[in-house]
Amino acid sequence: MKQSILLSLFVFIFFKVGAQNQSVSGVVLHGDTKLPVSEAHVFIPNTSFQTFTDSLGQYSLNNIPLGEWKLVFAKRGFKLIQKEAILKGGIPISISSTIYEIENDQQKELKPSKIKKARADFESLIKGGTKNENLVIVNPEVVSYFTDMETGEIWAKTKDQLIVQNLDLGYVVSVWLNSPINISQPITEGELLLAFFEMDFGTLEEKDFFNTNRVEAYQNSLTYELRRLIGEKGDSLELLPTNQEGEFLIKVVSPFQFSVNPNKSVEFKGEGIRIRSNGTVVKTNLLRMEGFPFSDSPLGQLPIDFNFDRALALNEIEKSPEALQEKIFLHTDKDIYLIGEELYFKAYLQLGNPMLIDEASQVLHIEIVDPSGYSMIHKVFPLVNGVADGKIFLSPELNTKDFIVKAYTLWGANYGIESEFYKPIQVLGSLWETNNTIQETRSERVKLFADKEAYQSKDSVTLNVMVNNSKGAIAAANLSLSVVKKNGVYFKNLSNENYVTYFSNDLNSTSVDTSSFSFEKEFGLTIKGQIVDKKDQISKSKLEVLVDGLLDKRELSPDQNGQFLLKGIHKEGEFSVLVKGIDAKGLPIEGVELGLMSSINHPDPLTLEFPSVQTLDTRPKGVDSLMSAYLELREGEILLDAVEVEDVKESGFGTMPYGKPQQVLEMDGVFLSGDTQQFIYSFSNRVGFKVAGVPPMILNQRGAQPGPPLILLNGSPITSITGPTIGSDPGDEQFRALQSINVFNIERVEVIKSVAVAYGDAGKYGVINIITKTSKDRENDVNTFEEFKLMGLEQSAVEAINNFDSESHTIFWDPNVRISSNQTSTSIKFKLPDDPGPFWVLVNGLNSSGEPVSGRFLLNQNQLSDN
Repeated sequence: MKQSILLSLFVFIFFKVGAQNQSVSGVVLHGDTKLPVSEAHVFIPNTSFQTFTDSLGQYSLNNIPLGEWKLVFAKRGFKLIQKEAILKGGIPISISSTIYEIENDQQKELKPSKIKKARADFESLIKGGTKNENLVIVNPEVVSYFTDMETGEIWAKTKDQLIVQNLDLGYVVSVWLNSPINISQPITEGELLLAFFEMDFGTLEEKDFFNTNRVEAYQNSLTYELRRLIGEKGDSLELLPTNQEGEFLIKVVSPFQFSVNPNKSVEFKGEGIRIRSNGTVVKTNLLRMEGFPFSDSPLGQLPIDFNFDRALALNEIEKSPEALQEKIFLHTDKDIYLIGEELYFKAYLQLGNPMLIDEASQVLHIEIVDPSGYSMIHKVFPLVNGVADGKIFLSPELNTKDFIVKAYTLWGANYGIESEFYKPIQVLGSLWETNNTIQETRSERVKLFADKEAYQSKDSVTLNVMVNNSKGAIAAANLSLSVVKKNGVYFKNLSNENYVTYFSNDLNSTSVDTSSFSFEKEFGLTIKGQIVDKKDQISKSKLEVLVDGLLDKRELSPDQNGQFLLKGIHKEGEFSVLVKGIDAKGLPIEGVELGLMSSINHPDPLTLEFPSVQTLDTRPKGVDSLMSAYLELREGEILLDAVEVEDVKESGFGTMPYGKPQQVLEMDGVFLSGDTQQFIYSFSNRVGFKVAGVPPMILNQRGAQPGPPLILLNGSPITSITGPTIGSDPGDEQFRALQSINVFNIERVEVIKSVAVAYGDAGKYGVINIITKTSKDRENDVNTFEEFKLMGLEQSAVEAINNFDSESHTIFWDPNVRISSNQTSTSIKFKLPDDPGPFWVLVNGLNSSGEPVSGRFLLNQNQLSDN
């Protein structure tokens, strides 16, 4: 079996050598208004190629293999549109679409008593006739059922995309129905239009589990058998190019049939079988297949663009602890900072086996710690293919001068301090002079060429960077480069600060004992939870957790110490986590803490040499104002700590200006996830309002033009009563107002749909009055989630920067210096500030052989006079 796999890979290698990718872009417009449609789902069916339109209705799909594809445009409430996309080499194409809203149909839905059976039949149908419990339908309520009046057969249609989780293969599948389907008939090609999302991998074990299952699914697929057939019967079959780039023809004599085993067979009639460059069949409806799993439904199959070869290769590599070891190096823009500056960095990851880059951690932890090990700042950044970059604001809390930048992956932290990176820095409140006498240029595998020997104020500088490998040959490279005034860098013991020396130290070659490991690999952010409520049998408690909305719902059990983990979170910026728990006796759990996991390793501060500087009396104005504001804020916090506030609210409001409400929605029995968007849609559907836009906006359809109702909270307006102002966005204003409300504290909502004269022009589209629970009500509500606001992954900062403040010692920073394989060098241009003086150019990175390269170059030692 292994030999046939290798043979088929060899046969297909010429496909891969010439493989090219292309892009397609366009605009989606409303058919009636001709206005852009935002949040429309644009995708290629049965692949992972997908995107959503922006606020201008624009989209772009990139890195699509050449060939003939279908492009789907879909959005809730609109008719689905399909268009043909023929991608050729060197020709990006534009495909735009107009979509129309669905008109109200006259089909009568099934009676509630018949829906249960219809739903079971529909789910069995789309699961390929199986009862696979690992194909989980997340939102079955979007499917409705009706009876054909002539035949009496039951049909299914969807109001929105159907979300299905494939827990065997690790995909979330978005399913759109091209048109209503007869649930008593087999599914035909094109009736289900699927878009595949990779599920977040929380652990290495999960990733291995999914990869093993994907390899097994591939080895049971038609694609695998066709590739094997070509390898074994190359003399009797012809493999021909077609007039469509990216597609090939398996020339066979019709009718053609082959049997894999007594249970699997394929029949074909025609001139040949058209396949794509990865071996998948272009039109499977021309084949008759028997015995292949999920041949009747694509839900249990792999996406067409799945990388079969990579999955097979990963399955063959030995993943020992030594091969999986990780080590981080961090290049910061300089060594000495002013309070209030940004620390810019680029991180590089070294692996025990570089072939396992797909198995590497995807989360980088950076802490700013004081010499005692106390963490002042803890940020997390995405690691992509072993590289990360970003910035960290050095806040006024860092006012004790000496700090350590600590960079690591949680997995690398298991191996000890040798796999973590520690850099001593100083954060100062005034200007300084360094006792730095080192002038020499030092370089390992990198050369720098400047366009001049000397520069003056405001000069433009052009540098060329060339990189070699260990054999002396010119090499491609991924680099970061900083240009720093001489006083911004402090060179200590040369052997200790040299990047190449650090990264060339061998990782553990001896056997590693994993029994003491505390951390798993992070393929997404891991949040650690701790129940502080001291209860008996705490491990028998049950926790329900919602991560930033309804779709990521988790049910967890803590360990005997009350700890639990939320793994595989891919959220940027602030996000919410809702936690609700009951103990072994069914009583609510009170007191849960959430936070980032961190390494407990810490170096001996005596082994670290901090910059030696002489501080001056000059404090920059920016630092002075920042420190003053910080001290005022601290004084205010101290005063607030001394005040005890009792949460009391009257439950009655008397007669409201709008009089008796036309509708009252009691929130008891209304399912809430805690997500503002979910509340908006649920509330609007129940009371008959319309929702449109991004973010979603509640609209009251009065006359030809709908408009936003006035929002009240306990009788007081929380949206503008004067109407929108020039440049304002009423949708954003309304969403922010609703987002400020904890939806679990809503008792009822009173609605006026007609004009509310008492509120003037603001009430012309009606009024929504949200009435919250009293404190006593909330205490009695034992089934309430506790909300936590957390910070997720920080955004990368890949742009070069040349506009630093005049007080900063950084002149230029570029974390994305690349030398491609067809270049001998790369050029960098920047502008100098006033009176730059001598400056250092610092270069770090990796060449295409995975070898570290590093250099420091002192330029402009003989600065030209500005006169």
